[in-house]
Amino acid sequence: MAYREPTAGLLARIAQLELQLKEVLGDRDRAGGGALAVLLGAPLRVQLERTLPLELEPEKHDLVVEALQRRFDAQGQFLAVGRSCHWSLLTSSSQRDVNVSLVVRGGTTTVRVSERFKHLLGMCFAWVYILGFPLAMAMPALLRSSRVTWPAVWALLALSGVAAIRVAYSRIARARERRLRATLQELAEISTSKG
Repeated sequence: MAYREPTAGLLARIAQLELQLKEVLGDRDRAGGGALAVLLGAPLRVQLERTLPLELEPEKHDLVVEALQRRFDAQGQFLAVGRSCHWSLLTSSSQRDVNVSLVVRGGTTTVRVSERFKHLLGMCFAWVYILGFPLAMAMPALLRSSRVTWPAVWALLALSGVAAIRVAYSRIARARERRLRATLQELAEISTSKG
């Protein structure tokens, strides 16, 4: 294939290879949290991203909003600027901090779905405290009849609390991450559907 300019052919080939690479890699994941995320067994934030080789039509914004409202069972806030759009959910009743954006630029649509789990972490700590308080109050009665020392009991309670938070938080965070992946897939299908 002959090109008038050699660089035009190379640039076209590079663009084609980049598109193929994005299709092969699929979504890109970004998780936040560092050492605390390791301790908790799940990230404090999940951000999923997928780039589609087409431009989202503004007529599909309504379908996107309906899908998000159905999936998260909440109204959320929607903002459209040109062909791009953003939907967010941050309410005290839902205890969720979800952001979804579909950015149209240069013949592609980048779909980003993210959630911060700060409310979830607070909820796990609260439940461990609520459930652990009666156990801590029962400790003096249990200690009278055994040879266990106070430091050992408090260390056991602390480790049990950390383990309970880790198990609860990681299970719920992983379930929410799976739900975000399904949301990303659904939005990609809406964006690529005909009509």
